[in-house]
Amino acid sequence: MSEQRLSNRQIVTLKQLAICCSQGAPATLTRDQREAMQPLWRRGLVEMWFRCVPDEGVQRTAFFRPSADGWALIRAILGSVREEIAA
Repeated sequence: MSEQRLSNRQIVTLKQLAICCSQGAPATLTRDQREAMQPLWRRGLVEMWFRCVPDEGVQRTAFFRPSADGWALIRAILGSVREEIAA
């Protein structure tokens, strides 16, 4: 599989997930952000699931959280930003 570069929208959304999910809670995303995360979900970098209401039988909004590989990618992105600031 060839390595694909992340779009700016994907990087920004990953940073937001890092902030929102840092305490272990999942996050909800806007439609635009969900579209940006779909390729990362397919690559196993983001976990996604739906909460279902038993009485209604319908799916509620999607919840997202970085996977273990996603957290490693976020650390690499944040590390490169720190290096650029220090330079």
